[in-house]
Amino acid sequence: MGGRNAAPLAVALWLGILMGPGVPAAVSLALGLALVAMAFRVRRASRVVSDLLLSLAMLAGGATRGAAHHEGLEHARRQVRTDRLYRLSCEVVTPPDLATDRVTVMGRVIAATPPLPRGALLRVRLPQESRPEWGDRLECLANLEPPSPPRNPGGFDPRGAADAAGILANARAFTVRALPPPLLATVIRATLARWRRGIESRLHSGLSPTAESLVLPLVTGDRSDLSPALDAGLRAAGLIHLLALSGLHVSALAAATRMMVASAGGGVAARGAAGALAALLYAGLAGPIPSLMRAAVSECWLGGARIARRAADPIQGLGVSALLLLAMAPGWARDLGFQLSFAASLGLAALAPPLLEGAPRARAVLAPLAATLCAQLVSSPILIAWTHGVSWPGALANLVAVPLSGLLLAAAWIAVTLEALLPGAGHLGFSACELLSRALIQVTERAASFPSALIATGHEPAVAVLSAAGAVLLVLAACRARDLESRRGGTSPARFGALALGLWCCALSAALALSAREPRPPEGRAWLLALDVGQGDAIAIGLADGWWLVDTGPRSPRFDSGQGVIRPFLRWAAIRELDALALTHDDGDHTGGAEALLSSMPIARLIGPPPLPRRPGPLARFEWARAGSRGAWWRPPRLAGLPPRFQFAALGDTLRDAPRVRVLWPPRPEGDSALVAIATSSDNDAGLVLELETRGTRALLTADVDSLVEESLAGGDLAWLKVGHHGSPSSTGVQFLERTHPRRAVISCGLHNVYGHPSPLVLSRLEAAGVRLDRTDLDGAQWYELSAAGVERLDWRTSDPTTERASLGPVESKGVAAVGIAAPRLP
Repeated sequence: MGGRNAAPLAVALWLGILMGPGVPAAVSLALGLALVAMAFRVRRASRVVSDLLLSLAMLAGGATRGAAHHEGLEHARRQVRTDRLYRLSCEVVTPPDLATDRVTVMGRVIAATPPLPRGALLRVRLPQESRPEWGDRLECLANLEPPSPPRNPGGFDPRGAADAAGILANARAFTVRALPPPLLATVIRATLARWRRGIESRLHSGLSPTAESLVLPLVTGDRSDLSPALDAGLRAAGLIHLLALSGLHVSALAAATRMMVASAGGGVAARGAAGALAALLYAGLAGPIPSLMRAAVSECWLGGARIARRAADPIQGLGVSALLLLAMAPGWARDLGFQLSFAASLGLAALAPPLLEGAPRARAVLAPLAATLCAQLVSSPILIAWTHGVSWPGALANLVAVPLSGLLLAAAWIAVTLEALLPGAGHLGFSACELLSRALIQVTERAASFPSALIATGHEPAVAVLSAAGAVLLVLAACRARDLESRRGGTSPARFGALALGLWCCALSAALALSAREPRPPEGRAWLLALDVGQGDAIAIGLADGWWLVDTGPRSPRFDSGQGVIRPFLRWAAIRELDALALTHDDGDHTGGAEALLSSMPIARLIGPPPLPRRPGPLARFEWARAGSRGAWWRPPRLAGLPPRFQFAALGDTLRDAPRVRVLWPPRPEGDSALVAIATSSDNDAGLVLELETRGTRALLTADVDSLVEESLAGGDLAWLKVGHHGSPSSTGVQFLERTHPRRAVISCGLHNVYGHPSPLVLSRLEAAGVRLDRTDLDGAQWYELSAAGVERLDWRTSDPTTERASLGPVESKGVAAVGIAAPRLP
């Protein structure tokens, strides 16, 4: 068990699975079999050549496995019909999520009408009154939707996540009926499911909501109660990995179990078996979470080594874990948590020991710092590639946060155990959890409040590639033969060269990340990007000298569009500062994400409509930003830079020139009383209407104003229109369309929203007016380019608009006449 033969085979299998979708399965299978045959034939002549051929055979085998997994999913998805209801019989195969507004389970198909492949996995949303458990069988009437591609640039990839988990489609169930469970399901319900619910109920009754939101993910992996603000703070501080069930949690429980067995007189073999059983029990309680399964298999490998009285090499254990798990679940090769778990463990196993060998006297002091730095160094390429950002305070924050989370985890388990044995006995443990959770939140808050704590690195692949090359070279330089003769030989020239080249790659990657520049359109052009924030508005405007943002989407207890959509896009585009943030009116679906942005990045100007009678406007709620004072949220809002300059914008104001941004609504408080009366009729009618004009091409952003305000606006041809009020029938009137003749329009609304937006009436009006319409609910974010030639829609999924369009030169005017703006008039 001390060798490392499994490590190169695991790497080859992993790479093969990642390459699989682009390789025909039959070709890779035939190639793999031929390589295996060749490897056994040359084994006696050359062990090195034989090992190389076996690794290549494993690469081909991984490609076969990955291609089969991918093609199987895609073939099944092509059979899914979204226009019909399905009658499903499925088995719940993971612990259900019961904390959200609708219960969510992972179901394995037993039977379906219309037919679906038996054994296919579905993510099923059930009515709230449902209370299924792991192992139950359900019969439901549901509709199916295949997972969508990414909805926003740099945002979450639903299809990629579904591919990693092997999920065929998402199902929304309307009726549910429980079927008689099989014998195994009753055993699971009586043990693992009952224990998990008991743990959750005791944590819920013994802890405050804030402490519970931290402790529950640590114990069971359930993050459904984690607030968007706390989640964002942990990510900015580089501490989100603490809540991902992995080696920290499994090793802590296994170590505690081994200590109890040792105190009872158990030997080495008994302690090894106890640790392995504890890891398997943890996996049963939390479910088959990829990162947790990696830790559980590694702990079982360690337990087996102790039972066999043999040395267990950690790198060999990682290789064996990868081979076993990827052979069973090839989609996990693309799972972020799975990748980070292996990367961090590899950094700890390969890089930390050589670092500590050079300072034996300071080993106890340097060990935590070395472990943190090594784990983050190897994990950084994955984080950069996935999140387009890196947390620079993370190394220091982890030095304090990792011990705190370990103590918090231990206190939670002790409290739950005592409370289960004797109700009321866990009071001290729960009190300790409260103190430790507050301390962990303070560490998170302080680390996340540093200027640009989460550095945007952009989506240039060279940054991640160089970082990955540096990490690989450093690992190779650190790995050496473990016999005494090799240790006495010192550092070989090859290892020294790998070390120097690895450090150079890491330094170059850091330099590229820090110097990443935000993309901007050429002079004479402007970009309009309607982000998909659900039922709300958020429009990014790219100009030759910077970026603006108009509205910030909604915020709810479980979703913050500022953290979940806008910030990932800004990191993807390496945008570290906004020239202006305009909030059109005081509705939560337009201002919900503003606080997250103001507390995480510099913003030069905060623009909003002026206060009107009974309509104070959106800027009134952000008075804390003017003085940089604390707010009343979980994480007190801390401005990333100087407080933004407030600017009230009203009819007739020009906010910038070339391209020109003008304000068409609302009127000034001291202006025409008839116009003021219209503007004060509702918050929507007091909204900010902006016009963007470049080289005679006009775009209009109408916020949520209704038809009465639209009739008060000036006419003139429009190249692009942001349809008012998400397609509500009270906006986008026939007369307004006849006066403006928009050539292209976009509706920003949420899929299956409760308001019925967009209205069929509005869709018919736009169709009758000959407007080419795009919708964020159906197609995700919509990217447009305005120039003298008009408006062009850019497909950001198939190509990169930031590089292709930026390479074009300035656009010369083609003589398109600019449309004048008349004074607003009453209908």
